[in-house]
Amino acid sequence: MLRLSTFSQGILGALLFGVALVAGHAQENKLVVELGGITFDSNYDNGSLGAMAMIADDRYQGSLFVESGELGERFYWFRFRMTGIAGRSFRMTLDHVENRRPFIRVGDTAWRRMTAAEASSSMQLTLSFSEDENDAEVAFFEPLGLAETYAAVNAISAGSPFFSAEVIGRSFLGNEVMMLKVEDPRYPSVGKHRVWVHSRAHAGEVTSTHTMLGFLRQVLEDSELGRQLREHCIFNIVPILNVDGVVAGHTRWDARGLDPERPWCDVNIPSVQAVKDVVDELMTSATPIEVALNLHSTKGRYADSFFFKHIAPSVTPAFEAIQQRYIDAFDAATPLFDNLSPQTSQLSECLFIESYFWNNWGESVMAITHEGHYGQRVTDGAYLTGADYSEMGRAMAKALVSYFDLPRASEYDLDYATWVALNFTEEQQAAGTATTHSADPDGDGVSNAEEFLVQTDPLSAASMLLPMQVQDGHIVINKAARIADSAVEIHASKDLQSWSRIDVGLAETRVGADGVERGVHSDPLGPDGQRFLRFQMVP
Repeated sequence: MLRLSTFSQGILGALLFGVALVAGHAQENKLVVELGGITFDSNYDNGSLGAMAMIADDRYQGSLFVESGELGERFYWFRFRMTGIAGRSFRMTLDHVENRRPFIRVGDTAWRRMTAAEASSSMQLTLSFSEDENDAEVAFFEPLGLAETYAAVNAISAGSPFFSAEVIGRSFLGNEVMMLKVEDPRYPSVGKHRVWVHSRAHAGEVTSTHTMLGFLRQVLEDSELGRQLREHCIFNIVPILNVDGVVAGHTRWDARGLDPERPWCDVNIPSVQAVKDVVDELMTSATPIEVALNLHSTKGRYADSFFFKHIAPSVTPAFEAIQQRYIDAFDAATPLFDNLSPQTSQLSECLFIESYFWNNWGESVMAITHEGHYGQRVTDGAYLTGADYSEMGRAMAKALVSYFDLPRASEYDLDYATWVALNFTEEQQAAGTATTHSADPDGDGVSNAEEFLVQTDPLSAASMLLPMQVQDGHIVINKAARIADSAVEIHASKDLQSWSRIDVGLAETRVGADGVERGVHSDPLGPDGQRFLRFQMVP
């Protein structure tokens, strides 16, 4: 039986026991070695380096960890830290043929693609650091370890009343397999569409986890689209399936060299069994899964990310059309996908979760794999980043609107003209005097513009709620969730001369006693207890 509960400290609290690393042979990629004053360290969550040697002054020879599994050897993933690099310039031989521009971050800076000079060939890195840059980290692609992924989920979901999470099982090594749930409980579950998403069945395929995080951001977002999706859908998301492999820094297999995509007829992996058990229960519920997105990455050279569309005779022609309908919806939802590299396959009897869905529920579940890649994006030829895949994830959620033909959200975004039409009679609207921004028809001292901002009744003084209040040394700004961020701007100043815009779109969300969902932004008064705010309507 499912036990969905909201963790008071978010799902990151579930990781306090630590993450288990692979023992024995698979630990060979967890190195700490000092060479010529530089320490190379891969002994941490998601770290991986096969070996590192110094072959001359400022010349290093690195090698990748070759991972053995049930289908042979796999390798391309690497991730390691370097310290003692201040003022140093050196060359490193390291195989990154599957990604011509690996990623690097120096100190506390953000991850970035290496430049052409830094990654001058598919086997060579040339790195230089200033005197105040003593540590850096290098990775095959913008990485997300197990703890990092759960921390990102924790940050995205913080404070959301629509989010819950639970541990659905453990891996061979005891690492937790998490499942997230997103739903608006104010609307009945019956009649909603259930969507399943999971990422990282293969450990190194990190674009899939960036995509998953973008999907989560969209379905939790305080926007008309986010509210529409939550009102009409239920989302179950497994952030990382191959938890052991991700922690170990593997390219593909889990802790025992097994492929989590393969055993869907005879399950022999505990994390897969946990997913299967949940799927079985959900499929017998009043709201069974209707869409299942299996997120992956590929090392191949492709012009575009792609879906593996399953074709007849392994599925019916009708199911081919169902898959294509979602692919077309995704294509329309983002410029980052043009369907330039469409792929098809015969659906195997036991491989992939898609097979399990098809074998048991046929056309009732649109189950499909999406493959990201490590190359260039379709919009401008620049190299893809994690942020690009996050945007694709948002588009995957957006595509559900047209795929399911979802009705408009009950709490759709309001512009001022629509708000006036909802709150004033035709006679009042025709007269115009009671409907201007500055008018106060109920005499409560709050203008129409302010009532619009917090979505209170402009004709009832009893509904008064000030959009800005001082509480505990902070100015608290209320903005109704239905008010689009583009409809109003709020600016702050300490001297009435220099003003900066406050982005209340990132605010905490609360539901008031009147049932209105509002974003709450808290802005400190400052050491002198002084702070000025203003808001202006955007035409």
